Amino acid sequence: MQELNETQRAVQRSFRDFVDQRVLPQARNIDREQRFPMDLFREVAALGFFGMRYPEDAGGSGMDNISYALAVMELARGSLSLAATCTMQSLMGTHFLHRYGDDEMVERFFRPALRGEKICAICMTEPNAGSDLMAITTHARKTEQGFVLNGQKTWVTSAPVADFFTVLAKNEGLDGLSIFLVPADTPGLQVGKPIEKMGVRGSPTSELSFADVHIPLNHLLGPLGGGTTSLREILVEIRIMTAALAVGI
Repeated sequence: MQELNETQRAVQRSFRDFVDQRVLPQARNIDREQRFPMDLFREVAALGFFGMRYPEDAGGSGMDNISYALAVMELARGSLSLAATCTMQSLMGTHFLHRYGDDEMVERFFRPALRGEKICAICMTEPNAGSDLMAITTHARKTEQGFVLNGQKTWVTSAPVADFFTVLAKNEGLDGLSIFLVPADTPGLQVGKPIEKMGVRGSPTSELSFADVHIPLNHLLGPLGGGTTSLREILVEIRIMTAALAVGI
């Protein structure tokens, strides 16, 4: 078995101490009260968790996957509600923005998200399309000014508190999916009531609907129809993250 290096041990120790001192005393009440753990969320940001898998020139720390997994395990050990919201922020919610966002979007959304000042979510699943993403019906129609989104998503982690969403949608004439960034205050976007869950109740989850939601051209993240390939490329890290959550529990 490979031994942890000095950096990895330091990450593990830092997050373990944080969980013991700050998370465990609050974990039961977070789920009992069904409240988003905003204070702890921002403390996790201050620890650098949201930027661990991003390079230093993007505002991150360029940590390896083992260091990231160790931090995820410790967070999950303390509170799966906190861990769920933080892992969503650190990887799935910000990945495509970092990879494809222009300078304006990076400064407006990505960097504040790494600092925990903005909350992000990813919208994939739909009421009639779960693991089969190619069955989604949310549609983006191209216009001269940008795109118009229509459709519905469900099981969106952090939706009630999110400042912006990464949305997967279809485009007419294309086989693949496209990825769009949609600010939460965009007219026509509506967040539903939180979905009742048996556990992880401090991580709010809701439906989301799009009714003629207009977004500018630069809010397309990556090439039209290229979202399917882009999602596959990040799934490796997402699977590592999911496994680390399970080990932490």
